[in-house]
Amino acid sequence: EQKVTERLDRIEKALDRLAAKRAAARLAASTPKPASPIDNQQRAILNRLQQTEASLQQIVVLKRLERIEAAMRQQVAGISPAPPAAVTRLPAPAQQASKPATAVAGATTPPPAVKPPEVAEKPEEPEAPHTFAKIEDPAAKTQEVPTAVQPVAALLKGLGVKEDLINSRSEWCECLEEDHISDIWESARGFVHVEGEKFPALTALPPPPIPPDNKQKLDPKTQFPVMDDPKVQLGKLLFFDGRLSGDNSVSCATCHAPDQGWGLNSAISRGYPGTSHWRNSHTIVNSAYMWKLFWDGSAKALEPQGKSANTGLSGNGKTDMMEERLRQCPDYVQMFKDVFGTEIPLLEDAWRAIAAFERVMVQPDTPFDLYMKGDKSALSESQIRGKQIFEGKAKCIQCHNGPMFSDQKYYNLGLPQEASFLEDPIKQITHRFQYFSKGAAEDIYRNGKNDLGLYFVTKRKGDIGKFRTQTLRYLTYTPPYMHNGTLDSLEDVVEFYNKGGGEDLTLKNFGIANKTRRLDPKKPLNLTEQEKKDLVAFLESLSGDEMLMPLPKLPDPMAYVYKGETYIGLPIPVVSTAANPDEKKEPEKMNWSLVEAPKGATIDSNTGRVVWLNAQPPAESIKANKDIPITIKLKATSVKDPNKVTEQTLLVTVYRSEPPSIETLTGGGGGE
Repeated sequence: EQKVTERLDRIEKALDRLAAKRAAARLAASTPKPASPIDNQQRAILNRLQQTEASLQQIVVLKRLERIEAAMRQQVAGISPAPPAAVTRLPAPAQQASKPATAVAGATTPPPAVKPPEVAEKPEEPEAPHTFAKIEDPAAKTQEVPTAVQPVAALLKGLGVKEDLINSRSEWCECLEEDHISDIWESARGFVHVEGEKFPALTALPPPPIPPDNKQKLDPKTQFPVMDDPKVQLGKLLFFDGRLSGDNSVSCATCHAPDQGWGLNSAISRGYPGTSHWRNSHTIVNSAYMWKLFWDGSAKALEPQGKSANTGLSGNGKTDMMEERLRQCPDYVQMFKDVFGTEIPLLEDAWRAIAAFERVMVQPDTPFDLYMKGDKSALSESQIRGKQIFEGKAKCIQCHNGPMFSDQKYYNLGLPQEASFLEDPIKQITHRFQYFSKGAAEDIYRNGKNDLGLYFVTKRKGDIGKFRTQTLRYLTYTPPYMHNGTLDSLEDVVEFYNKGGGEDLTLKNFGIANKTRRLDPKKPLNLTEQEKKDLVAFLESLSGDEMLMPLPKLPDPMAYVYKGETYIGLPIPVVSTAANPDEKKEPEKMNWSLVEAPKGATIDSNTGRVVWLNAQPPAESIKANKDIPITIKLKATSVKDPNKVTEQTLLVTVYRSEPPSIETLTGGGGGE
């Protein structure tokens, strides 16, 4: 490899010298001249050098493959590597470079000034046939080491993965199915064998993986992220702030409400005002462990997931508008500077902060986790029996396995359609737009009453109607269940699986039979009533105490006007958070009034629009000889329920000076 690198360096220098000489020749030439034999020879030399460089780059690739193969053969010391597969090779670079210059038609021996670079004339030793070398594992020495104890890090390092990514890697990642990593898992956690297949065993939650480009503060003892972190606190505010939406009325918490399991207890999630979603809202609790987010897995991390939600159907936010709102809030300007070191807030950093907050929202102390950590009294006898049924007769572990109780794969279970999805024109209109915007084929679009699931991502018809396996953690607080909220209780869920699922609507509507073979009405589970109760009891052990949180006080927006100008302020619209999606179609009607405002300010009782003509700085601002913000407090009373009252605050700074003239702003003056 060192020889290859040195040779490439020599070629690069030779090419630089040749390019400089040709550039000088072009400058010296006053008129175009016909190509001379020397020019032709230089061109031929340059072509051969470029071919040689390409060949050497191929060698570098082969050398890299050799290192990868060697790293992958570290599993057991003393075992000879399998013979390498035949490798198609380019002609040897030495043979290409050492051809005499007379091989070029019409070429003559070049004068010393244009002598080919040394590397083109220097003969190369014949290169031996390429073979993959074997590197012994130093830790193994001469003793045989079981494959199961080989570290994953060594393999990943050999594959060229960056060290920080290796360190952040979770041992229950998607690669568990690959033999060289599944053995490691079996040594550490074990597998459960069902019908000839093996599945990762159920385990307690480890600390969540933290991406290297969005690090956050960890508890030194547990290695879990902590709430007492400036980045997390910023993300918490942004999670509840409607500034990150189209009309300033929708926040992350609108569809992920703390008192509704950090999701929504409606079958179908709400959408941006005037629209509706068509799927059930996920909980954010424990979402830090998922690498396939949304029901179709279209986001691979929390950072892009937040961006997609806030700029898509749910938030309808425009990037420049949301970013400008943050920049006009002095508190946010300071917080973003403290956390990210930027002079002004950047929207990409807002998604990082929200993701950091969501990674704190984990629950590793459920009765199940305590039981798996050694507290055998944490589960009741019924729950222990339910765990055995979960791993055995009910075969739930085939899809709900590992610490998150999810294999994060996609299945068609034969779920029925949700009634309101079929009957509500708003849901259908919004859903049809998704068909259009995501590039569904016309024949699929014409049959648009069905949620296509994974097809929207892969565009493979075999994926129509498939959805990602949902985690079973924190599910006590997140009914109804399934991607379309068609099952209202855990008892309904157990009975659905006990019967072998439902009708394959993908087969019925599209002629594609892709329902999972693990569910068959002809082969029901035949669970007894007691087994069903025990299974439900075990599922309830996967939730701890409800994770409630008071709404934070959001930073107040700041407006600036000059003395004598008109100030106009608009409050954040009050939106109903009722669980029934039908009640969300009409904006909640409020009566607005002023609680505290400067003299001369008025408010529109229907919209809350505040107008202050001839704005003047406060007396204390003039006395202190500095600009001081003025607070305007508003109150909104529900027309439907007078007991429902909300308050908001607007801030405005009135400059002590008059508005600047056009001449002042443009630098012009009279007569100049």
